[in-house]
Amino acid sequence: MKMSEQIKLHRKDIGLTQEQVANYLGVSTPAVNKWERGSTYPDISLLPALARLLKIDMNELFSFCEELTELEIAQFSNELSEVALNKNIDFAFEMAAKKIQEYPHCDSLIYMAATILNAALTLSATREEKKEEYEKKNYGMA
Repeated sequence: MKMSEQIKLHRKDIGLTQEQVANYLGVSTPAVNKWERGSTYPDISLLPALARLLKIDMNELFSFCEELTELEIAQFSNELSEVALNKNIDFAFEMAAKKIQEYPHCDSLIYMAATILNAALTLSATREEKKEEYEKKNYGMA
């Protein structure tokens, strides 16, 4: 969920108007309206007070999560498989490494990526030297 949606949802959940939020934070009502529409963002200095007002933490305000959902992992698995088996295995390794850097504690993502890339290497016509190079790098998947 985007920050704009978080602001609107939680503001309504606690029964505040945009005007009340604006008064509490010392901004204009149109500013709050723009935040909720996603056309602008609150000033960084207002974020802690906004989170407290909405009775959420900063992670929730930013929609931050440590791990991907099962659906997100499945979608990425499909995309990674397609690239690894039909297009470019080098790019597939880069894709996986980038996603794992983004979610380094998501064990199911790491396991899925390693399984797909290992299978793709086994099925591909990649030279043995190149396969060994991939295994040495581990791409953050070991």
